[in-house]
This record gives sequence, structure tokens and C-alpha cells, in this order.
Amino acid sequence: MIDAYVKTLASIVGSEEEAKKRIYSVCTTRYTGFRAFFSEDLVEELGELPRVRWVLPVWCWSRDHYYAGDLFVDGKVFHRPQFPWVGIPNSNHRVGGCGD
Repeated sequence: MIDAYVKTLASIVGSEEEAKKRIYSVCTTRYTGFRAFFSEDLVEELGELPRVRWVLPVWCWSRDHYYAGDLFVDGKVFHRPQFPWVGIPNSNHRVGGCGD
């Protein structure tokens, strides 16, 4: 799954190495998706890729808002504790990937 995130972003930024530098958070449990640093001009290009459902802008989440993803640094995943979302089933939270 995480390899698919890297390859998806690499198709826009030019290489898997660059994609690994830009991705800073990944999630494969509550939903499928990743967070990455990229410029506004790449948002539309990323959103048009075949397996991308949507791209959310950074203003949707403040830096202090809890995000259920794991930390991703230089191609390595560092798991964070996962807290339950009371009353919200996991199946309703799919962000990013399509058909994963």
C-alpha cells in the first residue's frame, strides 16, 4: 500500500526518491491515503491521476489536529498510537485511494 503512495506521488514529482522526501504521513488502517508537501500547481495534476479519489488542501486540518496516519520519514514508517473514533466505523473513512 505504501509503495503505491510513493509511486503515485513519484509520477508527479519525477522520482520515488523525491516522493519519499515529500511524504510525511501515511495511513492504511482507518482509510487509505497520505500527506505530502507539494505546491498548489501539482494539486490538480495529482487529483487527475487514475487511482486518486481526491486531494484535500492543507487548510482542512490544522497542525494540531489529530491525524490517524503514521509518520513517514525517508521511506520508513514510524507507527503512532491509534485512538478509537467513537461511533464512526472504519469503513466510512476512505480518503485518497480508489480501489485499494
